[in-house]
Amino acid sequence: MRGQFQIRDDEKEFIKFSKNSMHQLEAAFEADRQEKEGKISNQNSFFS
Repeated sequence: MRGQFQIRDDEKEFIKFSKNSMHQLEAAFEADRQEKEGKISNQNSFFS
């Protein structure tokens, strides 16, 4: 498919990587916050 919104493959990969990094960052902050509040006792349970 061709169009004016055509994105090069490397840009697509970078966008995917950026979104993934942001998600991992948010997950880490959330786990840290919950651990501080004592909601979770085992950090491994967050990633299951």
